[in-house]
Amino acid sequence: MQGNNPYGPPQQGYPPPQQGYPAYPPQPYGYPPQANFGSNEEGRNALLMAIGGLFCFGIILGPLAYRKAMGLHGGVAMAARIIAVFDIVLWTIGIIARIAMIGGGHHY
Repeated sequence: MQGNNPYGPPQQGYPPPQQGYPAYPPQPYGYPPQANFGSNEEGRNALLMAIGGLFCFGIILGPLAYRKAMGLHGGVAMAARIIAVFDIVLWTIGIIARIAMIGGGHHY
């Protein structure tokens, strides 16, 4: 029964190991060079101006924060733009309400 080996003749050993690892092929796709869209610090400054505008001088700080955040990308800059628009709308409504209260006062 020795001559009827269904698996073939036994192997003579493993091949010798390769020297080193094969090099990786060059990557056809990669990250393109990033354009400078502004630093995170600029976005943070715009956000601080927008938040400050909620409490004081929003009619001035809101547009300044919005303008500063316009050229920037990212979540911080987006938050600054949204809060800056909120500043401008709130302070405009507040000024209109004050003018209406003065102009629509009681005449005795």
